[in-house]
Amino acid sequence: MIDSGAPSQCSCPFVEEPGGKGKVTLSWSCSGAFADGVTRFEIELVYPHGGAKVIWVGGNRILEHTMHLQAGSHFVKVRAWNMVGCGMWSMEAHFEVDAGTSSAEAKRQRKHRQEQAAVQRKKMRQDEARENIKSAMSHNASRGVFAAEDLEA
Repeated sequence: MIDSGAPSQCSCPFVEEPGGKGKVTLSWSCSGAFADGVTRFEIELVYPHGGAKVIWVGGNRILEHTMHLQAGSHFVKVRAWNMVGCGMWSMEAHFEVDAGTSSAEAKRQRKHRQEQAAVQRKKMRQDEARENIKSAMSHNASRGVFAAEDLEA
């Protein structure tokens, strides 16, 4: 059952370059995805000089996508869909894909970005899990369904 029409707006995608050389991983969250009945997500690549193209459509439980992009400046955004329609596009994430330089400084910077990305992704997943639990509890409460521990409190 969908509680609120179209899905909520997703977070701005978080971008990391795990190995450089154009390999990019995008992560995002979408609060209320459970209650909104999300069926799929879309990633749109926005071109710096105008225009945009949906470059990926994925399932309702996938909040991460890895792809290869050419070196240069990129903008991406994400949105969720359900049976009612699509949610609003997220804010755009702007990032630069390096040309695969192999200098020690570039490797050190990439490693630092990877470490920051791992911490950020863990936080995003924890926040998403909390939101989904709250949403499920609210959804169940609105239907008069309670877990045993809810009744004991």
